[in-house]
Amino acid sequence: MPDLPISQQTKGRVYIIKSDLPANVKYTEVGKVKANARYGYDSVVTLYPLLADEARKIGANAVIDLYGGHTVTAFSWGAPYTGGTAIKVEDIEQLKQYDVEVY
Repeated sequence: MPDLPISQQTKGRVYIIKSDLPANVKYTEVGKVKANARYGYDSVVTLYPLLADEARKIGANAVIDLYGGHTVTAFSWGAPYTGGTAIKVEDIEQLKQYDVEVY
């Protein structure tokens, strides 16, 4: 998905949601985002700040349906990768009580 103009990108925090999103949380799906490392053996969690940056670029304030793991790259036998669905949550305050990472 192409980046939005800077004026339309999300400013501030992006919530990475590790658990299922409660049914009472209203949101709009914005697109798919992903982040990967070309080298290294870190955990997938180390890529969450990059994932949040990608979500901001398309106007999202949260990421759900996370996936990730490690893969072989030109520079590593186990570089981490991650991705998910970028969403725009109407009332972001609802997420603060759930298992989330904030970036």
